[in-house]
Amino acid sequence: MGDVGAVSRPSPWRQRHRILFVIESLGAAGAEYALLTLGRELHGRGHAVHVAVLAPPYDLCADFESAGLVVHRLERGRARGAAELARLTRALDATVVHAHLFWAGALTALSGSLARGPARIATFHNLGYSSYPPVTLRRKLRRAGDRFAMRHGMDGWVAVSSAVARHYGEHLGLTPIRVIPNPLDLPALDRHAHTDPAGVRRRHGLPQDRPVIVCAATLRPEKGHSVLLAALARLRAQGLKAVTVLAGHGPLRAPIEQQIAALGLGPEVRLLGRLPRDALLDLLGAADLAVLSSLHEGLSMSAAESIALGTPVVASKTGGLEDIVEEGSTGLLVRPGDPDALATALARALIDAPWEQVLSPSVLAPLRDRLASPAVAQAHESLYTALARRRELATARA
Repeated sequence: MGDVGAVSRPSPWRQRHRILFVIESLGAAGAEYALLTLGRELHGRGHAVHVAVLAPPYDLCADFESAGLVVHRLERGRARGAAELARLTRALDATVVHAHLFWAGALTALSGSLARGPARIATFHNLGYSSYPPVTLRRKLRRAGDRFAMRHGMDGWVAVSSAVARHYGEHLGLTPIRVIPNPLDLPALDRHAHTDPAGVRRRHGLPQDRPVIVCAATLRPEKGHSVLLAALARLRAQGLKAVTVLAGHGPLRAPIEQQIAALGLGPEVRLLGRLPRDALLDLLGAADLAVLSSLHEGLSMSAAESIALGTPVVASKTGGLEDIVEEGSTGLLVRPGDPDALATALARALIDAPWEQVLSPSVLAPLRDRLASPAVAQAHESLYTALARRRELATARA
């Protein structure tokens, strides 16, 4: 574990950049796994990579450290956390401070007034103002504060999808926002692509003779689980007997369980909770179909991983899902919030679509090339270098 006072400055001839990532927690979720993949790749390319974590959980801490990344826990609250982050920035002599997720970005922007020098970047992963619309006076004032902090405390902005870039461009007046997707760990995915599907199903008590659908998503309102369950009830009424696995955890578990019981879907729907990473990838690779019924979505890593594993995806036509799922090629897209349209698409995907022919290596190649960790890391390197040079020139002129 990193100790702010014990950090020594790395030899400049060994690393081109001294990068300090800032993130809210290291829980086992999509943005955190994406940061692990990016950090590992940048470390392997000769950069010194540190990670400042603002609060628990720290589920992935050991994974980050085993990848050669130094983790620093900052648990001082937002105001004191900014001072602590500024102190860590100076101790590391960081050339880049790169925040992921919104609160980490706000704290990083605030710390800029306390530690001048490094380039500061914020990466937006979701559609935050869709989850919390600025319709009340309090939320409008909050957005005004967000706009000021991001415009005056950051040197550059990144969005993981074009939809996320449009969202924050419109709400915060930021331009230009560079679109750099989250990376895929393709070697790990390729290992799981060859897992025995029958064995995976046996481990989870899933039938061998019925289609298996997997929804890997946190149990939160924006993921639209209620829409999915309504669609599954329609599928059963049509006589299509599939088993659907909900892999994920979150605050809506109890209401989801109640809806499953009310719809009589107990035999057809399994809640597995949060699965270990390897188990989840095995399950996505063994499924007949993956589904994301999101009401809005920044960029779904589970959708991208499913497709890279050769599993077609039925998803809502919203946000970053449109950057991942290609209609009729790697899956099907439906109107968000429409259980009838979702049920129709699920039935079509399970019965009619010849995915074995469609999901060929040549079809998957563009997505894999675009999201491969070396390509994503190189895009970040270019941005870091450009912003760091601009910062140096501005400091020299001041």
